[in-house]
Amino acid sequence: MESTKIGGKALAETAVAIEDERKLEPKISILRQEYYTNADNFALAFLVSVGILKKEKFGTGQGRVGLSVKTEMTYIQIGDLNMLLLPSEIFPELCYGGYLDAELTAEGKSPNINPEPLVDIAGDKDLLIFGVANDFTGYVVPPNDYMLHPEVPFVTETKDRLGRNHYEETNSLGPETAQIIADTFRGMMETVKAAGE
Repeated sequence: MESTKIGGKALAETAVAIEDERKLEPKISILRQEYYTNADNFALAFLVSVGILKKEKFGTGQGRVGLSVKTEMTYIQIGDLNMLLLPSEIFPELCYGGYLDAELTAEGKSPNINPEPLVDIAGDKDLLIFGVANDFTGYVVPPNDYMLHPEVPFVTETKDRLGRNHYEETNSLGPETAQIIADTFRGMMETVKAAGE
């Protein structure tokens, strides 16, 4: 109880200290988009199959195990403030840019294989992005730094050539998730742009 009071007080003090606030036009638009993403992680696919994880699976023939899960993302506009709600814990560079150069990645892969950052797709550097919203589909790791254990992928974390642990991949749907999210969001932005014309 005491920790809740302390946290609430700190949050209130932070909110009151904001000096560059702006008034938002009372106009709200919401676009929700369902999409399918490959469930390459056979361990998570198994947990779905036996009902431990409550997800609907679809035999799409895509990815390593031929299964996909249906999830969703939501784009919200309040006045000129834009927000994106994602069903995952996404690495910040997938949202805002700043990918690792090849010499700093797990296996020396170029950042050119990564999708365009979400703020660039939106054309909005101030886009607010929230993860684990409406659903939870695991971690989303940039493709150029994605690394699985060579013998027991998705079960055991591994260390890369630089000595860094790659735990998040064990709790991800797979290496294509970042691109699927970017492609889905790009389609949403095309819809938003067409509606504004």
